[in-house]
Amino acid sequence: MNDEEKMNLLRQGADVLRGQLPVSQILETEAVILTHMYIEANDKLAAQMPKEWLWSNITRTGGNLKEKINEASVTAEATFPFLTDVFRWVRITEHMDDRSLYRLINVFQSFATIDVNEYSDLFEKMLYRFGEAEGKRGGGFITPLPIAKLLLQLLDIKNGDVNDGAAGINQFLIEASRYAEKRGNHVKLFGQEINATIWALGKLHLFMQGLMDAKVTLGDTLLDPPMNVDHALQKFDYILMDPPYSLKNWGLDQVKGEVLGQFRYGVPSKANADMTFVSYVSASLNENGKAALILPHGVLFRGGADGKIREGMIRDDLIEAVIGLPANLLYSTSIPVIILILNKNKSKERRNKILLIDASNEYQPGKGRNILETKHVENIVKMFRSGKENEENCRFESIKEILKADADLSISRYFTVNEVQGKFGLVKVDLNKFEKSSTPKKRLYEVAETFRGMNTPSLSKVTSMEDGYPVIQLVDVQDGEINLGQLNKMPVDDPSKIQNHLVQEGDVIISNRGNVIKIAILPKIEKEIILSHNFHAIRPKAGMSSLFIKAYLESPVGLSYIESMQKGTAVKVLGLKELNCLPVPVLSIEQQKVIGDEVEKSEKEYRKVIIQATEIRKKKYEDCFEKMGVSGAIIERR
Repeated sequence: MNDEEKMNLLRQGADVLRGQLPVSQILETEAVILTHMYIEANDKLAAQMPKEWLWSNITRTGGNLKEKINEASVTAEATFPFLTDVFRWVRITEHMDDRSLYRLINVFQSFATIDVNEYSDLFEKMLYRFGEAEGKRGGGFITPLPIAKLLLQLLDIKNGDVNDGAAGINQFLIEASRYAEKRGNHVKLFGQEINATIWALGKLHLFMQGLMDAKVTLGDTLLDPPMNVDHALQKFDYILMDPPYSLKNWGLDQVKGEVLGQFRYGVPSKANADMTFVSYVSASLNENGKAALILPHGVLFRGGADGKIREGMIRDDLIEAVIGLPANLLYSTSIPVIILILNKNKSKERRNKILLIDASNEYQPGKGRNILETKHVENIVKMFRSGKENEENCRFESIKEILKADADLSISRYFTVNEVQGKFGLVKVDLNKFEKSSTPKKRLYEVAETFRGMNTPSLSKVTSMEDGYPVIQLVDVQDGEINLGQLNKMPVDDPSKIQNHLVQEGDVIISNRGNVIKIAILPKIEKEIILSHNFHAIRPKAGMSSLFIKAYLESPVGLSYIESMQKGTAVKVLGLKELNCLPVPVLSIEQQKVIGDEVEKSEKEYRKVIIQATEIRKKKYEDCFEKMGVSGAIIERR
């Protein structure tokens, strides 16, 4: 039976129960059935199981199937201690009727012809199929296989203890065992999973792989981490993790007084658990340990408590590499993520620096999700292992320089060659060449005053728009111009609060949220207008032209700087502090006016030509409609 035939049978089985059970319970039902079929197919296991509870015997007749399968599961737990409590969490639900169960079993009976060694692969395919089908609703317990293989190659696992504190279905542990065995090595497997059903499925996954020496416990890694016999944190040679991202309410109050050494660099933020997982991993590596974690970009730049932890790890030279992956790779989220490599014993040539890799272009677009193909995995591993630097996507940065930059590890800020989508397509920009050029430059704060927009309520929460002050929102700026005629009014209880947020003629405004950068200049206005919190304002000082600043910001160099300053994953955010440090070319005011006027003139001519071309196109189409004889049916044109 080939792979396609196996997948078709899995789909047919799911179709039998679809609409009757939620997808999660369909998965559990199929998992139970395949486990019992595997036990009977495996001569060594079948010999230990009482014959009357082997699969062929309990399904010989169609009556009381549910009760017999559940009883066989209890017997399997008693026979194989590795499965203790597994069928407490994964079982045939009481809502399943015998008729549907019988139909499902008839579909799955075709698997009885496959070799015993094929069951592990079949079970794994079923889990991946479920993760992909459920996506954001249920795919958080499984990582796409190419990413799992990538982590193994980055760590180059040999002998030792391997741990996954967010084990899910134990795919990292299983891949680690395979990776080590292919190279003549052996590893001991450890893990922990907080979700009982996923833990049980993961145990069945290990069972079918023959990895019954693995020790994977049900529990909360952050609040109840694995400990050794001396009640100290258990140490590992390797740790691989893909923890839940930005987990809130993770239990800060329960760990503030911990004495296990998890939080050597400080107690993490209450807002999310990302740095809590990193702290646990760093504390659980032995003196030569290495780890690879998949995390959101926020761990690279967040301030506060998380920033202090990151700074401490950087100072201690614990971070070996940061690898930025493409967006939309995972089942559970579309955000881009990073791989953080920790190493307690860096090679001599890598000490006191961190390798930064931008692998965001290493993917193949797929149906609904981007894919890491073998060539992309090989490219990333090659960059990591060789450390061969280039200006575009691979370079070392000294710890000294990173600490000078507030311990900010945002990947984009360390590459001088960027690709930006300018007015005329995709452009490569080398910021290093600009910075080394003879063009005189100053920081933005030296040539302009800047201020943030005012925090305003969302339009849906405003009860009346008749009174108040007009506010410039994101929707009001289109194609580099502000539509002053459509501004909504916002009520303001205390007018004195708006003084620092009022715009005036000549102010350059730039959006600070979102993936699309909007830039415009305030024309002549005759009333007080507030700038919303979605914008920063730039008010040129004497000797600087608004048109010139706007033209520079919209240039490939300006956009490249702005994009490198943005932070965030799902929503890009441009901080005012970062914007103030933007290098700006400083020419004479006469030169600035010439450049600004020329750019503005070209924009006006472009819009004029577009309007004319649109009218010509419209007229030609109308002539064609007339000749077709359909124009009479067109009642109104808008």
